[in-house]
Amino acid sequence: MVLQISGGSADFNDNGKAVDAKGNSVHKYTYVARGADGNEFIGSANTRQPPYDDFYGYNRSEIFHDGNKLHLWLKSQDSIYGVNAFKIKADGTLEDENTYFNLRYGTNILEHRIPFDPITLKYFVVKKNDVVTLKTMENEPSSLQDSDIRVEWYSVENDKRTKINAHGTSMYVGRMGNSDNGTHYQADVYYLGWDSKLNHSYTYDAYIFIDEPVFTAPDKFHLDKKAKFEVTNNTPNGAVRLKYLWEVSKDGGKTFTAIDGETSSVYEPTIESQMNGWQIRCKTWVSTGDGQKTEPTVFGPVTINFSEKAPVIVKHPQSGATNAPSQPKPVKPGEITIVIERYYFFNVEATGSEPLQYQWQESSDNGETFVDIPYTNDNSHSLKVRKENNGKLVRCVVSNEYGSVVSNAAKLTIYYSPEFTASLGNKTINSGEKATFTLPIAQGNPYGAEVMWQVSKDDGKTFADVTEADGTFSLDSKVVDGKEEWSTTFTTCATNISFNGYMYRCTVKNAENADYVGTWVSEKATLTVIRNCAVDGHIFDEGTIISEPTCIDKGVKRFNCSECSQYKDEPINPLGHDWKEATCTAPKTCKRCQATEGEPIEHSFGDYISDENGHWKQCSECGTDSQKELHAYKWNTEDGEYWQECTICGYETKKSTILKISINGTDETCPLGDYEFTFALPEGCTDVTVGFRFAGDGTELAFTEKDDLYTAKVSASDLESGTMTVYASAKLKDGFVITGEKEATVLENHVGGTATCTEKAKCKFCNKEYGDLDPTNHTGKPVWNFDSKEHEKKYDCCGEVTIEREPHEWNAGECTECGYKCTHSGGKATCTKKATCDICGSEYGDIDPNDHGKLTHIDKVDATHDKEGNIEYWYCEECGKYFGDKDSTKEIQKADTITDKLKGTPSDDKKDNSKPDKPKNDSSEIKADSSTADKPKSEQKNPQTGSGSGMSLWLAMLLISGGAAMGIKKKRKK
Repeated sequence: MVLQISGGSADFNDNGKAVDAKGNSVHKYTYVARGADGNEFIGSANTRQPPYDDFYGYNRSEIFHDGNKLHLWLKSQDSIYGVNAFKIKADGTLEDENTYFNLRYGTNILEHRIPFDPITLKYFVVKKNDVVTLKTMENEPSSLQDSDIRVEWYSVENDKRTKINAHGTSMYVGRMGNSDNGTHYQADVYYLGWDSKLNHSYTYDAYIFIDEPVFTAPDKFHLDKKAKFEVTNNTPNGAVRLKYLWEVSKDGGKTFTAIDGETSSVYEPTIESQMNGWQIRCKTWVSTGDGQKTEPTVFGPVTINFSEKAPVIVKHPQSGATNAPSQPKPVKPGEITIVIERYYFFNVEATGSEPLQYQWQESSDNGETFVDIPYTNDNSHSLKVRKENNGKLVRCVVSNEYGSVVSNAAKLTIYYSPEFTASLGNKTINSGEKATFTLPIAQGNPYGAEVMWQVSKDDGKTFADVTEADGTFSLDSKVVDGKEEWSTTFTTCATNISFNGYMYRCTVKNAENADYVGTWVSEKATLTVIRNCAVDGHIFDEGTIISEPTCIDKGVKRFNCSECSQYKDEPINPLGHDWKEATCTAPKTCKRCQATEGEPIEHSFGDYISDENGHWKQCSECGTDSQKELHAYKWNTEDGEYWQECTICGYETKKSTILKISINGTDETCPLGDYEFTFALPEGCTDVTVGFRFAGDGTELAFTEKDDLYTAKVSASDLESGTMTVYASAKLKDGFVITGEKEATVLENHVGGTATCTEKAKCKFCNKEYGDLDPTNHTGKPVWNFDSKEHEKKYDCCGEVTIEREPHEWNAGECTECGYKCTHSGGKATCTKKATCDICGSEYGDIDPNDHGKLTHIDKVDATHDKEGNIEYWYCEECGKYFGDKDSTKEIQKADTITDKLKGTPSDDKKDNSKPDKPKNDSSEIKADSSTADKPKSEQKNPQTGSGSGMSLWLAMLLISGGAAMGIKKKRKK
C-alpha cells in the first residue's frame, strides 16, 4: 500500500490564522490524498511545538479521511512532522497494521519513505584558496526536523577513520590549500524513523582534489635543438583524469589550431627555422568519475624567437655585506670542532647568442688592478666569508663569438668581531698576593672594542662579570713599529685561600655601532692559591695524647698544624680512682691503678648449692654466696624424652617429650610456580633452619614468621620433576633442637582452576593464571544502566552488552523494560488537565485552576421583544465555567449571562432576511439536544466540517476504534 499525501498548507506555523468548528484559532490542514478515493483511513498526526529541540516533546492531533481529502486541526503553536494512518475495513473495524508518513524535509509533502534525498558519491575538484562546504542531502531539514537527524563526520586516511567535531547535515571544510589535495571525508547519516529510533541511513563519501597546474616553457630557443613545454599538476592521477590540448598559432595569435597527437602534459618539439614567430599554448582541465569537469585553464601563448646577438649584461653583480662565522664553541675532551666555510655569492645576468662564456676577476687594491679567478666559467661566483676578503672587488667578463662585455665591480664588506691573539695561562700565587692576567687583542670590523672580565667560583659551571671586590681591569693600546696594538689586563684584589680554584676569562666585542656587534670569549684560566698560615690561620688536627693521665697525675695532648710545623699542647685532667669494694679475700682496690684502701674480708665456702638457674657456694663464715655460675649442661635422651644434666653440680632439668615439626604443604605441585609450605613452632624457638633437597645435600631457604607460623617457598626455578623433600629444624627455648620433613611430588605442568570471562584459570598449587579467558563463564550478572532518556544492559563483571543502548519504553511514567521511573519535567497544567511530562508523556502534578487556556469571548447581544439577549462574558471550554472579565478573575453563573426579552408589544420589529431560511430536509443540520441547545457556539463539541455523512462516519469511527488512534505508536512496535 502506497499513500502519498501532498498539497495543502505549508508545514510551518501560520500564527493561528485558521479557525476550527468551535471558533478556536488553530492550524487547519487539508491535504489531498493520492492513491485513495474513499474514506478508508483514520489516524493521528504527530506534531511538535517550538523550539523543536526534543523528539519527545510532541502532541497528537486526530485526523480523519473524507474522500480524497485528509483533515487535521492542530493547536495554534503546533507543526506537523508525520501521520499515522489505519485503514478501515469493510466491517468498520481497523486493520492491525498502520502506515507512517514522514514529512519530506524542506517541503509540505508527506510520503511513506525516507524524508530526504541522499547525495551520492561526489568528487570535488577545486582551485587553491576555494572555500568548500560538504552536504549529505539534497533537501535540508527545517528547524522542526533538525533534531531528527544525526550526522557523524570523519576524515579517512589509509582506510582509517578519525572522527571530526561536526554534526550538521553540512560541514564547512574551509579554504583549500595544497595539503587538502586528495583528502577523503565520510559522514554517517542517521534519521529518526517511525519507531522513534535513530536508524543508520547511509554513508556519504567526498573526495577533494586541488586543480593547481603549473606551466613551464623555455625562455630561449636554439635552432635544431629541442624546446620543452610542460604542464604539471599535483592532483592525483587515477582518481581523476587530467586532460591536455596543445595549440599553435602561425598568424601572430589570431587563430590557434590543435597540434596533432599532442595531448600529454609535455610538448617537446625540435626548433626549426620556419617556427620563428610561432606561438604555443596549452589548455588543461580535470574530469571526474561522476561526470564533473573543470573549466579549462589556458597557459601561454609563448612566442618562439631566436637571433644571433653579442652578450649584453642585464643585471650586474651587487655589492654586499655579511658577517664572518662566530667563534667556535670550546670542545670537551675527546671532541673536535668542525668549522663549515661560509660563502658570499655574486651573480650576473646577460643576454646574447649562446654559448656565453663567463670569466670572473677580483681586485685587492680597490680596483687598481683585476686578475682572473681560475675555474669560474659560470654566471655566479662566491668568496669565502673571511676577514682577509674584506673590501675585495669582484667583476665578470661575459663573452661569446660575437663579442664581450665587462660588468660593474661589486664590493664585499665582511664584519667580524675582535679576538684575542694569545692564550690565557693559569696562575699560581701565595695567599695574600695579587694575580695579573693579560691578553693581546686584534681589532674587528667595525673598529673599536669593549672588554669585560668574568670570574667563576663554582669550578667553571657559571661565570659572572667581575666587580671591585674581585679586582680591576683596563683596555690599553700602544704603537709598535707604526702599528697600533691593543691589550687588556686584569689584576685581582689581595687573595686568600678562598680564591683557590677560581677561574677567569675575558670577553671582547665590537664597540656599539649600527652595523655589527660580535663577541669573542677567551679561554679560561685557573688561579691556584698556596695557603699562608699567617694570613689564613693554622689548621690543627684532632690531637694526639703524648702523655696519658693517671688517677692522680695530669696528661698532655698535642695538636699539629697540617700546613706548617707549628703545634700546641693542652693538659688532660687526672682520671681519679675507680674503686672495687673489699671482699673476704681483698681490701678496697682501685680497678685502674690497683691502689688499695683498708683491709680484705675473708670467706669460707662449702659444697655447691644449685637451682634451675645455676650453682654457687656459700661462705660459712659470713653467709655470703660466691659468684653464681651457669650450669654446664649436656643433653640426655631416652624413651622419647629429653632433659639436661649439669656436668659440674649434677643438677637435672625436668624431662620433656621430644617434639616433631609437622610440615604442611601439598603432596603434589606444578613446576611452573613456587612450592609453598608452612609449619608451626612452639613459642620462643630460635636458630630456625629451613631447606629442601632432591638428592644429596639440601639447600637452605629463606622464610617468614607470623604468630609462630613459619612460611617458606621453593622457587619455581629450583623445581624439577620427581620427589622433593622439604625439611625444617629449630632450637626450643631450653636449647633442644627439634626437626621435621615432608615429601612432595613435582608434576610437569599447571593443573586445576576454572577460567571465567575476566580471569584465566588459576593453578590449584601455585595460584598462577594459565590458559585463556572463558567469555561464556560470567562471574557477575546483567545489570541496567540508564539515564533520563535511554538505557542499556550489560554484565557487571566484564561489561559485555546484552541489550544495546535504546530509548525507554514508557508506561505511566515507568520504563517497562528497565524499571526506571521518570522524574518528570516540562509541560503545563491547565484548569482541567495536569502537566504532561516532556520526557515520558505522562501527566503529573496538580491541575492549575487559574489557567484557562481555551477562554472564548462572547460579545454582548441586546435582547429584543422576541429573543433573550446576553451580557459580554467569557467561557472556558476546558472546565465549563463562565467569567465576567477577560482575566477570568470574576466567576459568574450561566444564568447571569442572560438578559430578559424586552417587555411590551413590538411595533417595528422586522424579520431578519439577511440569511436564507434553511431547508427542512437539509442533511447537514445538527439538531441541538438539551445539553447543547443553550450553550454558545464555542461549547458545542462537534466540529462542523465536510458533509453530515462525513461527520457521522468520524463519530462512528471514534466509537468503533475505542480510542485506538491514541495508541497507534505503541501498537506499531512489535
